[in-house]
Amino acid sequence: MKEAYAPIEIANTLLDKFGKKSGGIDHMKLQKLVYCVHGWRLAYKETSKLAEQPEVWQYGPVFPSMYHELKIYGVSPIEEPVKTSPFEEEAPKVPDNDTDCLNLIEWVWKRYGHLSGMALSEMTHKEGTAWRKVAEERKFRVPKGLSLGDDYVRAEFQRLKEEFQVKA
Repeated sequence: MKEAYAPIEIANTLLDKFGKKSGGIDHMKLQKLVYCVHGWRLAYKETSKLAEQPEVWQYGPVFPSMYHELKIYGVSPIEEPVKTSPFEEEAPKVPDNDTDCLNLIEWVWKRYGHLSGMALSEMTHKEGTAWRKVAEERKFRVPKGLSLGDDYVRAEFQRLKEEFQVKA
């Protein structure tokens, strides 16, 4: 079991489990779902399962390495895991023995999988979100490459966790 995964490994796991069943998942939606995996992990645990922090981009949090792997798909739905090299036998994804991470991915899908990429993007722009706080602090003039720190993301998802527990 790895301590941390590349964002594309989380995305590929989503594609492997839900891509074909759902008619494919577009790039924006994958970005936001991986962000939700990152955020919910931080709400419940000390550390993320991702080896990369999301950056503050126009349409919300984006993992740059994943963006560059998937940008060739444009807005087309992606149905299957994506190889990151022509020499890989299989696309990289979360291994079957990391049940904690797999359970989290499934939980995030059940919670957000019905939403479109645009709806998820709009969700990341709401008042009180990590993206919004960082953007507002810089008067929406965000320099390229600015990461969303774990503290901002943790605060956003801990607030959601508290709201979720109140409603339950």
